[in-house]
Amino acid sequence: MIKTNKWTMALAAAGVVTLSPFAQAQEAVAPAEVESASIELSGYIATAYAMGSHPASGGGNTFNSGSGSTDKFRMDIVSLTLSKPMGADGTSGFNLGMWIGPEASDLGTQDSGDGGTLELMEANINMMVDVGTGLNLTAGLWGTVVGYEVYDYSANAFYERGWGFAVEPTHHVGVKADYQLNDNIGLTFGVANDYDGFNTNATDDAGSVGYLGAISYAPSEGTFLGDNGFGVYVGTVLGMGADSDETDYYYAAVNLPIPVDGLSVDLAADWVDDDSDADAEIYQVYAFYELSETVTLMGRYEFGDDDITTQKSDISSYAIGVDYALWDGVQTRLEYMTSDWEGASADEESLTLSLVYSF
Repeated sequence: MIKTNKWTMALAAAGVVTLSPFAQAQEAVAPAEVESASIELSGYIATAYAMGSHPASGGGNTFNSGSGSTDKFRMDIVSLTLSKPMGADGTSGFNLGMWIGPEASDLGTQDSGDGGTLELMEANINMMVDVGTGLNLTAGLWGTVVGYEVYDYSANAFYERGWGFAVEPTHHVGVKADYQLNDNIGLTFGVANDYDGFNTNATDDAGSVGYLGAISYAPSEGTFLGDNGFGVYVGTVLGMGADSDETDYYYAAVNLPIPVDGLSVDLAADWVDDDSDADAEIYQVYAFYELSETVTLMGRYEFGDDDITTQKSDISSYAIGVDYALWDGVQTRLEYMTSDWEGASADEESLTLSLVYSF
């Protein structure tokens, strides 16, 4: 049974829910209680202390703030998510996520385009069509199908997102379908609103639609590749932007089979093709090593060109860090990142200590 507490009061104050359904749920008959009991509240709080010049200052990597946010404590975001998973019997579900705080405006999901301190991170309905192994439909606002890194602080390996993230879309409004062809191959396809910009307003309507697709492959366990983490993912987003200046995104990633306990190495690449002949290509190498149950070492190297978002050529960047599970529920990361490109007067560097508490 859902109870009216400080979280539901906060959601009601934000206009996401009204109190009456929650109050009614407490007095509802048994079937309604069973239905509401599966609704979950989760989220996280992200804060940090950053020193130096951020790698994306003046560069366009939206979630890596500029020099005004360095050499000080940062209150990044509070994330709240209400969700109800789809049931095994085919009942529908939903996800409603909000960002609250200074970084919320970077999501750009307000109709006004002005941004703010409260924005939607996701808002979608999940349904299953009883076809084959089950066709899962997602309708509404959802995350893109391309990219290694994500906008979600708690799900991203690094606090400072990379240059590949800067050239990718982040959100779409539309419908997508996920289908598991067999134990090894997964498919995704969808259609979404067009939008005008990069890493910006997913609710902008340029008068047309774009198309998305992805395929993933993971070999079965019991084979060398399957037992050592091999996997392949390819995704694309086509026809974004105004008809006179469309942009196509292509992405590929490979999880290399590394027969060393605790070590994983991933390769990723972004290619962006714009009708204005302004293109981008960013190549990435990620490495993670679990030193112990509580300590993980991380590394990332990127290189390429970005003539679209940051207008920089011959980019070279690396990041190293350590993730230490010092407290239960808290992701503690210390990382250093440096970037250089053609014509840069000096390397951009940052040293960041970040904390993310998830609940």
